[in-house]
Amino acid sequence: MWQESKEMEFMDEALATDSFSSEVKRCSHVGLLCVQDHAENRPTMSEVVFMLSSETELPKPKQPTFTFQNALNSTGPNSKSDRIWSVNEVTGSVLVGR
Repeated sequence: MWQESKEMEFMDEALATDSFSSEVKRCSHVGLLCVQDHAENRPTMSEVVFMLSSETELPKPKQPTFTFQNALNSTGPNSKSDRIWSVNEVTGSVLVGR
């Protein structure tokens, strides 16, 4: 969502005003920095506080620790190959009732 600039979809529509827009985007960006795959790439808490309390340019986030990517193929959503996928040694399964 961050790469597509859709951070505001996290926010309740009643609160989604232009005045909060930059804050929501900044918090989302900092949150992504905090879940990068390698711990040495993550900011310290003092860096997080600084990032949230200033308007300095933030570094581009790298790959998050946990991501789920469902690789759908042309056989449709009920195909057995569409129900199980693995990323980062984490396996997710989708159960479909009869």
